[in-house]
Amino acid sequence: GAGGGRSRHAALEEFGSLVRADFDGRPNLTTPERAAPFLRQIVAAAGRAAAKLGLRRPMFLVGHSFGGRCIAHLLVDGGLRRSLPRCFAGAIFFGYPLVHPTQRREELLRKLPLDLPLLFISGTRDPFIGDWGKLEKA
Repeated sequence: GAGGGRSRHAALEEFGSLVRADFDGRPNLTTPERAAPFLRQIVAAAGRAAAKLGLRRPMFLVGHSFGGRCIAHLLVDGGLRRSLPRCFAGAIFFGYPLVHPTQRREELLRKLPLDLPLLFISGTRDPFIGDWGKLEKA
């Protein structure tokens, strides 16, 4: 994603192999045309990871902030989702900006596939998490 922390990488490596990938280009998801290069980069990175680690182990896409937003856009696009390696098993979102003062991100979240394990991890002081009380009830 845009930024990230070594402690997050170390924690993930406790559960399996980690293959990191960084985006090329200036982060932009404002239109499908501007989002497409980033989504294709995720698909390509997933393909390289599957080639390196094999298809027998489950693969989870992990993104922080913008990286998580890209993964969400990819997952609601059926064609792109089908182009992921067959070992793709779910996604983990660190610091996913659930709310934004000017963007309507809830619509995308409602379109995420229900047949796929998705884990959202955020801190309680994250200003983009929204109403923490509602999340605690869920």
